[in-house]
Amino acid sequence: MFRFTKALFTLGVYALTSQALTAQADPRALDLDDLMESSAAQKHLKSPIRLVWKGGVDPDLAERALPDHFSDFSRALINPCKAAFLSVLGNVMEKAGELGYDYVYLEGLAYDEGPKPEAGQVICDRGALWNRLKLSATMGVSKAGQAKQQALSNDPGRASAIAEQVAKRKAEGKSIFLPMASLFDSPGAKELLKPGEEWVWGAMPVPAFTVRKGADNHSEKVSLKNQTQEQACHEAGLKVLKEILKDMREDGFNTVIRIRSNYDDLPAQDGEYECKLASSSVQVALSATLVRRH
Repeated sequence: MFRFTKALFTLGVYALTSQALTAQADPRALDLDDLMESSAAQKHLKSPIRLVWKGGVDPDLAERALPDHFSDFSRALINPCKAAFLSVLGNVMEKAGELGYDYVYLEGLAYDEGPKPEAGQVICDRGALWNRLKLSATMGVSKAGQAKQQALSNDPGRASAIAEQVAKRKAEGKSIFLPMASLFDSPGAKELLKPGEEWVWGAMPVPAFTVRKGADNHSEKVSLKNQTQEQACHEAGLKVLKEILKDMREDGFNTVIRIRSNYDDLPAQDGEYECKLASSSVQVALSATLVRRH
């Protein structure tokens, strides 16, 4: 009886061990802790953007974006998976800096849309000629970062520099600057909004929101045929607003904030938007951020 029981116990242990081996993590999985130890990754850890890959997204962020996916591949002969990871990481951090985020939470993904790796891991999809890798990045702005951004936007020196740039562009005669109010208060603009939707521009207070996307730039051209410059500029502005709202609805947001003139990445003075003039057309470019209100 003892021998029979011992045999059953041995078989049970063997079965459990076999199951454990079968359920082992994907052999393509790499630990983010190990990848972050390289000097190239450490450079990002020392940047003003806080980089996190453990414990979940900080619930105390002032602003949070929806998770975005970043991927890349490498043909490096030595440590190709590490090279692919560093390339993706660099793209993530560059994007975060461009959009004014100071927080990034990373999660590994399976490149082939298969099961997600375990927390703290990323899948390196190894091929004959390349190795590829995908990360999910949730970006955000800390409360301290938000206060810093507000202080910079209220800096008198910044307003003075923008005024100087605008005066120079006006003197060149290649642009005209029109009041934002003439665009947003027009019947054409008001007709674009559906119930429950809102846009915030100028000195309007920004509502509390949970997640954001952007800022992103939108640009539209309109012909000058049979209309004045001002009329064509107004039409171009409405077309831009229409495209912004289209993106907002497709992505599940309900509010557009921080709508600013941004032609050639150059701002206009508060309350104005720039309309670039050409021989037969005009062009308007606006920067806007999409958010989901509480």
